[in-house]
Amino acid sequence: MFFGLLCFLKLRGARIVRIVHDVDELRRRRRLLRRINRALSAALTDQYVFLSASSREAFARMFPRLARPDHPTLFHPHFRVAGH
Repeated sequence: MFFGLLCFLKLRGARIVRIVHDVDELRRRRRLLRRINRALSAALTDQYVFLSASSREAFARMFPRLARPDHPTLFHPHFRVAGH
């Protein structure tokens, strides 16, 4: 349903922007499903925005054909445990 919605929005002229925080997958199972998800996401995404230089560098290593210099990097502070 998610990719159907993205396709519908693209047909209506929307631009899809994905925010990249961490490129490591939380679960390593279902490789085929992850591969399909990445291919569809890449085909539908117009712009990536990175929350740190390290996420930008990791993304470029994992997906070199998607990495472009015009993808912006925003400032995102480090998460800290409250009281430490």
